[in-house]
Amino acid sequence: MADLGHAGRRGESLVGPEERVAATAAISEYVRGVVRGAFPGADTDALSVTVWALVHGLAFLHLDGKLDSATPELVADQVRTAVRALFTASAAM
Repeated sequence: MADLGHAGRRGESLVGPEERVAATAAISEYVRGVVRGAFPGADTDALSVTVWALVHGLAFLHLDGKLDSATPELVADQVRTAVRALFTASAAM
């Protein structure tokens, strides 16, 4: 799910390949556990990828300066709003 080998735009790696594999597996299992607990009847694989994509996308938007980050509270509110929008969207799409 994650590529923890990218430290930033410069491309320098923070960890080696073994650590990336282990970290990715740990994050993946953590996200799957959260999804299983919060949405017991859902497709765990599909929803886990969706959750990871949302988190990853929000993080990169924040890092790239695309979101208003004037205060930590504003950042937290933007994240809560995005998550709420995803999970309250109509299934009739």
